[in-house]
Amino acid sequence: REAALPEMRRIARAEGLPVPDLCPRIQVSVHSAPLPENARRTGHGSAEQIRADLEALHALGCAYVVVDTDPGDQRLRRSAKEDWQELARVAQIVSDPF
Repeated sequence: REAALPEMRRIARAEGLPVPDLCPRIQVSVHSAPLPENARRTGHGSAEQIRADLEALHALGCAYVVVDTDPGDQRLRRSAKEDWQELARVAQIVSDPF
């Protein structure tokens, strides 16, 4: 954040190109209680923590955020119905504009 984004902007300006949009992909996992801040990943935690993560990404200039329900380990993969429920929870979290 402190190094890569300014460097990306510098390179784009030096090349006379528009600065590309930052559109990260984050894995989400909504929990009923907050997770310890020093041990959680972006997109994991309570509704308030995930909202704060998305607000921070917005403040960095992210045009979009891809929300991913894939846990990364196929043994932990949920059903499509459970993934849709998780996405609905995320939609509820961000229902108010930033």
